[in-house]
Amino acid sequence: MTERPPTETDAQPSRRRIGATLLLTAFVALAAVVAPVAAASDAFSPTKDSTTFYPTDDQTVSGETTLEPGTELLVYLRSNNGEYRFSKEARANVTEDGTYEAAFNLSSVPDNASTSVNVTLRHATNPDGPETTYAGELRPAAEQPETTTESSSTGIPGFGPVVGLVGAALAAALFARRD
Repeated sequence: MTERPPTETDAQPSRRRIGATLLLTAFVALAAVVAPVAAASDAFSPTKDSTTFYPTDDQTVSGETTLEPGTELLVYLRSNNGEYRFSKEARANVTEDGTYEAAFNLSSVPDNASTSVNVTLRHATNPDGPETTYAGELRPAAEQPETTTESSSTGIPGFGPVVGLVGAALAAALFARRD
């Protein structure tokens, strides 16, 4: 049995696979470069833009972040003006699903206190890391609504540049193996 020599059409599938692999690799590399820039500008997303606090022992600051799970955050809660001046600090760790929560005990603040506050979040160990400050308010304890527990999940899992590169390498290996 004689084998026929390869023709131009036989080479086209290999060229297409190589082209597709190169295109996929370029796309993943671009995403790896662009993603950290976007992450730095949108590092923290508080659950509420303007959070209301009350002078009780169970106040929290929570939200989502693009920082890596396990990253330690510093969270500051400070009054801006008025006769009820305070400054509190708490630490929080980024969870696997990209959320954080810091607890504050404001029970030492008088029950009738009312003032504006600033909430500042920043990376605990990297002074050049992202930082976000947003406004909130402290309201009298009598205005605190009854607490109800709701369960919701808004996180959408994704994958980072490393997983994308591994996927591109596996796809290239699969295409190369089929030849």
